Amino acid sequence: MGLGVFVETDGRVSAAGGFLIQALPPTEEKMADRLIDNIRKIPLVTGFLRQGKTPEDLLAELFSGLPYHTLGRKSLFFRCSCTQDKVEKVLVALGGIELGKMIQEQGEAEVTCEYCRTRYHFTRQQLEDLLLEARPPGEA
Repeated sequence: MGLGVFVETDGRVSAAGGFLIQALPPTEEKMADRLIDNIRKIPLVTGFLRQGKTPEDLLAELFSGLPYHTLGRKSLFFRCSCTQDKVEKVLVALGGIELGKMIQEQGEAEVTCEYCRTRYHFTRQQLEDLLLEARPPGEA
């Protein structure tokens, strides 16, 4: 396994990547030895990527002199699955007592997703509507 993240002086990530290779039985010792030698020869993953080389270039270096084939290629992307609806369900899950305190003490609420930093603002009316959902039927 090789992993790396290069962080610039301004805190920006300029290169990040890695690889994981697992030998499955039956394993040929010569092939495993060649792979280990290849891994030792490559620079740090971040250095490799900062040179402008692609993941396919890394794969070719790792398996140099060994037979391999690519099963597929898939682009990676950043995506958070948070939604207003999900955040509302979290607030309802706090229960009627906590929501009631929130309304009484603050009058509104703001929830920030820890993953994507999206902010969800809830007005007093929205919190009161959620309070109705949080209280069991028949509870005043």
